[in-house]
Amino acid sequence: PLDALDQAIAEKQRAAERVSTEEAALKRVVSKMPEPLQEQVEHTVEYAETLVRTLRDLAAGFVALRRHRRKPDQRHANEARRAFDGAQRFWVHHTQRVPSLRRAATAFRSDNLWDITQVAIDQLTE
Repeated sequence: PLDALDQAIAEKQRAAERVSTEEAALKRVVSKMPEPLQEQVEHTVEYAETLVRTLRDLAAGFVALRRHRRKPDQRHANEARRAFDGAQRFWVHHTQRVPSLRRAATAFRSDNLWDITQVAIDQLTE
């Protein structure tokens, strides 16, 4: 049901906000940590932030796309396109920057996330 999907999107938004809140809290104390731990914490937060924001935007894009397909509406098409664009931006950051960070978790991988979002964007633009 669409209301369940709205709840799922809200949950993803809360997760993204929580990561931002945690990042702000960690920045206040990270300078007091020993160097290897300080770097690991900073990079782990960046990892989490880029992944959570990718997933948030990906889910929001699919919900808006579903709404648009059920009842074509330019507003939903624009929402989907914006969300997929956001997912792609965060995904690029996650897969290109995160792997270069020392002491960071290995970047989450997907062979087709970019392709899936690009196909959806292309369909919305037709």
